[in-house]
Order: sequence, then C-alpha cells, then structure tokens
Amino acid sequence: MDEILKGKLHAKSDPDKVGTDFRRLVTRTNQLIDAFVNQINERRKMEEVMEYNQRMESIGTLAGGIAHDFNNILTYISTYFDIIIRQLTQGTIEHESMLEIQKAIHRATDFVEQIMTFSRQARQEKKPIQISLILKEAVKLLKATLPKGISVRNEIEITDIYVMAEPSRLYQIAMNLCTNAFHAIQETGGVLTVQLRLETRTGNENNAACILSIEDTGVGMDSETQRRIFEPYFTTKPVGRQGSGMGLVVVHGIVSSLKGTIDVHSTPGGRGRILFVDDEENIGK
Repeated sequence: MDEILKGKLHAKSDPDKVGTDFRRLVTRTNQLIDAFVNQINERRKMEEVMEYNQRMESIGTLAGGIAHDFNNILTYISTYFDIIIRQLTQGTIEHESMLEIQKAIHRATDFVEQIMTFSRQARQEKKPIQISLILKEAVKLLKATLPKGISVRNEIEITDIYVMAEPSRLYQIAMNLCTNAFHAIQETGGVLTVQLRLETRTGNENNAACILSIEDTGVGMDSETQRRIFEPYFTTKPVGRQGSGMGLVVVHGIVSSLKGTIDVHSTPGGRGRILFVDDEENIGK
C-alpha cells in the first residue's frame, strides 16, 4: 500500500509475508484514522473559536450602537435636569426628588460606560503603567474587606512590568476578577490568589507576555458554564444578588481593547484560574 501511494502501481505483496504485511496495513490504517480524527477535532475547535469570536463581535457591535443611542438620551435628560434643579429650593421635597433622579442618571451613565467598554468603543488614554502597583493596591483592599474565612495570597513575582493601558481599566480588571473569585468561595471560605509574572514567547525575550492570574479554591465550573461566562447578563447567582452578569463581560472588553487575551481553566470540584495576557510592545521594557 505504501508503494502504491508513492506511485509504484506495479507493487505486489509477497504471499509468504501476508501476515506481516497485514499487520503493517492495519497499523498504518489505524495511524491514518487517528490523524484524520485529530484533524477533524482540531478543525472543530477552530470553528468553535471562530464562531464564538464572531458572536461576541456581533454582540459588541449591537451593544455599542445601543449604548451610543442611550448615551444621547441620557445627555438630553441630564441637560434638562441641570435646568430644573437650579430653579428649586434646597431642602424641599422637589429638590430631594431631583437628587434621587440625579443618582439614577449617574447609575445609568456608569452602566452605559460598561457597555461601551465591552464593545471596545470607550475612549482610553493609554500610557506605560507599572501594573504591580495597581495589583498591590487591589490586594491591600481585598485583605482589608474580605471575611476572615477567606485569605488572599500575593504572588506578584516581578514588579518592573509595564503595560500600555489606562490605570482605572487595569484596576477594574483586577477588582472584577477578584470579586468573581470571592463569590466562588464566599459561602465555604478558601484562598484567593493574585499572581503576576512575565513569560517569554517563542524563544524571543523581546516578545514577552504579562500574565495576570486570579485563582480561587471554589467548586469550579462545568464546560457549559465556562462557555457562557463572557456573555452579557449571564450569571449563575440568584436573581437580584451579587451583580448583573456584566463583570466578566467588562473584563473581556477591556482585555480585548488592550490587544490581550483572556483564558479560563476550571473543572467542577477543581481549582479555577483566569489569565489576562497582554502582548503590547512595551511590556517587559
């Protein structure tokens, strides 16, 4: 068979070696089948990734359009709010009511900004940021506010890592991921680990990647949950508790805007890890 595949159509088998040749044929056939199955599996994975990216891109485009229109409406409301409240006397019921409306406007504005971030349409002023300083601040806040049953482990291995980003966005990434990890161990207690390290890619020390890893010792997620965690409004929490399902969506949008990647590793009953990778040119310099 090998000879025929090479174009030697006159090749024939030796009758005295039928057993040996047949075993070779079976082995070769099994190898070809394994290679074929592996190709199909790899193609399937690539198609799933492409389909997911296209779906997220479509959702981001739609969300960005809605957020833009909603922002225009909020601007209109806010303008008339300023006109009306100037005509009211402080301390009156009317003035207090308008202040409540102002709070609602601010909440709506923040929500629109989250959607804009997810759709990567928010304007950001990027500059070299020492990410370890932001992470240490986040860890300090976590240690001061989390319950005693939850310990925070600081594994920031290297401090002189700079990324091109906006400080508030990096802080938002850290706090959103840590909040998500906290929710996973809130009931049972456990360990929340914040890790920062630098990895060299493809043997080139100038092509470095900043790896931010947030890990918790929670119960883990099944494959279906992992597939949906970056979908807007998807949450496994009870309705009305602990967020709206936009935390990881916002993280995904920020990471994408920084030209980074985000990955999740988790199994039910196992340990979970969320990675934030940024490959900006100035990393590691």
